[in-house]
Amino acid sequence: MPLSNPVGDITMPTRTAPRPVMLVDRSGNYVSLIGSSTFPIAAGVATDTTVKGTPGTLVRVLVTATGTGTLLIYDNVAAHTGTIIGAVPANATQGSLFTFCMPALVGITVQGSANNPGITVSFD
Repeated sequence: MPLSNPVGDITMPTRTAPRPVMLVDRSGNYVSLIGSSTFPIAAGVATDTTVKGTPGTLVRVLVTATGTGTLLIYDNVAAHTGTIIGAVPANATQGSLFTFCMPALVGITVQGSANNPGITVSFD
C-alpha cells in the first residue's frame, strides 16, 4: 500500500523484499544458489553414499568434522564412477564451506573412505 504524504497528493512507492536469485537447469527446473535440501554424512563413512538418486545440482558442501582424506563427489546414483562434480581437499577444517553449483545429470554420490571428513551436502 503506497504511503501518503500528509502535505499533498504525493505517494511513495512501496518497497518489496529482495528476491533470491534463481537459476534454471537444462530441464527447466529452478535451482537455488544455496540448495533446497541437505544431506549429512558422518566422518569416516567407508561406503559410498547416494545423496540424490535423480538428476539435480550439487550446490555446496559444509565440513562438519575434519578428515585426512580428499572427499570426492560423483555424478552417479550408486557408485564412485563417472564424472567428478566436487572435491573437498584433505584436512579441510570444520566450518569450511565449498560452493560447486555443478549439474548432476544422473545423481549425486559421495565416495566413501575411512579418512573422509564429516560433511553436510546442499543440493537441488
